[in-house]
Parts: sequence; structure tokens; C-alpha cells
Amino acid sequence: MMKSSLYSVLLLPLALLLSACSSPGQGDWQRLAPGEPDLRFTGMVHYLELEGGLYLIRDAGGTNHNPVNLPDVFRRDGLAVEVEARRRDDLLSIGMVGPMVELVRIRRAEPEPAEPLPGSRWRLEDLGGRGVLDRVPVTLAFPEQGRVAGFASCNAFGGFADIDGERIRIGGLIATQKSCTEAVDHQEALYLAALESAARFTTQGPFLYLYGRDHAPPLKFIRIEEEERLMGDWILTAHLLPGIGALSEAEAAAWHGRRLQLRFPWAEWDGERCDSPRYRLSPLEPDALLADYRLAPGSLPPLETATRPQRLEVFCAERPWLELLVGDNRLLLPWDGAFFELEPDGGIHSATGQ
Repeated sequence: MMKSSLYSVLLLPLALLLSACSSPGQGDWQRLAPGEPDLRFTGMVHYLELEGGLYLIRDAGGTNHNPVNLPDVFRRDGLAVEVEARRRDDLLSIGMVGPMVELVRIRRAEPEPAEPLPGSRWRLEDLGGRGVLDRVPVTLAFPEQGRVAGFASCNAFGGFADIDGERIRIGGLIATQKSCTEAVDHQEALYLAALESAARFTTQGPFLYLYGRDHAPPLKFIRIEEEERLMGDWILTAHLLPGIGALSEAEAAAWHGRRLQLRFPWAEWDGERCDSPRYRLSPLEPDALLADYRLAPGSLPPLETATRPQRLEVFCAERPWLELLVGDNRLLLPWDGAFFELEPDGGIHSATGQ
């Protein structure tokens, strides 16, 4: 009797250990490396046919992270995960799909209460098991009750959506008529057809899954972060010189017409390009900003009259690249004592644009 009990005591921890290793429990962190992380994000695991097979994790901002120590149990295409990691700039991947990272901790993404679809915006991560072409944005938005819109790969589209519980019907899709490459046009046709065959949906944290009537693998989306509304083309239209700066009025005026392009895969300012930028949006207190620059009240009306002023930091290779101040439908770019005003060039690209 004592011998049997001893076996039970020894086997129970082993069974628990094997169970933990065989399936990534939802909400159970698995620690993989000592130390503190410098990256925290939610993303989706993707499998690429590179180097004999390569797994990456794409975060909500669209950045691909190449993990050096992803456990086998998490190597599941389409698996939603939460990650704490460290950049490994000392390592280089032959695939060059994104920055190398060492995972400190990982777990399956915890489910969150489902939110109403109206008002939400999503980016396609997987087209029914086919993946998505690199650097080709595919989006889906529910701008209001009963309506859908988005960008289908080459063209913007709009239509209706009937939603009843988890049941959904999308139809009446009308798209612009631009032509792109054969591969992009083919992906667009498949995407629009898949939307019109959608029958039900589920949400899991920042992820949306659309299931068709043909029992094919679902369309997998990730929620678009708030930074998405700032993606697009901006043009410099004016400037303010509220304090002491290095630029004269004439020198600042010569900047007018310069363009800023913001995308999740890349960004470009005045001819300088940044691949795979990282964006960080945070609240901004105008009074504190004026104090930082030693400016008088009223010096920056685009910010001081904004309903919700914010700061947008752009990092290139994890180093500060640009800092932008966000007002209502305009940006301010501080540079050499001047505050350059940028306005959307042709409108802000949101979920309905590129």
C-alpha cells in the first residue's frame, strides 16, 4: 500500500508536466528564458515555406517577429498568442522576414468578451489557409450597423452586413475598378468571394474568425490598432515658429509641400525610408508640452483646441525616428524649433483605404 502511494506521488507531477508540455493551456504562461523582456504584444503564429519551414509571430501592428526559441507546442499556424520577448539584433535570419526575437514568456491569447462588430476594424491575417501576400493590406471594417467596408488587396469596397448573434451575411459588395498585378487581383477575388460566403463569426481577444458555408478554413483577422487611422499620406501645408529655433520664416516656408507617408510595413519622410517601423500612440497634455518647449499658452492652437491630443512616436529598428503631435485631423512635426503642420493628402487611410 505504501509502495503504491509512493508511485502515485512520483507519477502525478510527471503527468502534470507532460500535460503542460503537450498543449499550451489558455492563460498559462510558459517561461522560456531568464531576464526581463523589452517587447510585449499579442499576435498570431504563421508558417512560411522558407528554409524548409519557418514560423513567425505577426503582431497587431503587422510586424513580423522571427522567434529563435518557439516551442513545438506553439508551432500551429493561426494560433493566437501573447508574447513577452527580447530583440536579438545580434542574430540574422536567412529568411529576413522580420526582427529576430528571443521569447521570454509565451501563452495562448486569453479569450475576451465578444464586442459588437459595428465600429470595429480588422486586418486579414489568413485567407482560408492561403496566408496573405506580403505588404498587401487587406482589411474589413464595420463602420456602422448593417454596413461593411474595407480594402480588398487592390481596391476599396463597401456593402451590407446582416448580423444576428454569431450569424452573419455579407453582400452587395461594390469595389473600385483599379487593376494590380495578377497575384494581387487573384487574392482580391478570393477575398471578396469568401466575404460573400460568410455564414458565422467568432471573436477571441483581438482576433475575428469568419466561417463560410462550405466548411473551408475560416478567414482570420486581427483587430486594427488605433494607430491605423493615422496611416496614409500627409503633406506639409504650414508652420509655426512660436519660440526660439534654428529655422527662419523663409527656411521653414521652403519645407511646404514635403510629404510624410505612414504605413505599417514601411514609412517615408523627405526621402528617408524606414522598413518595418513600430508606432506608439500615447495621450498628450498640451500644457505639459508647452512647458517642455517653454512656449506661451496659445502658441500651438492645432493641439490646444484638439478634442483628444496625442503623441505618435515612430521607431525604426527600435530607435526613435520621428515624433509627431496629433491634433484633430492634422499632425504637428517638431523640427529645429519649428512646428510643421501636416494634413491628410487625399484623406486619411483607415480600414477602407490602403
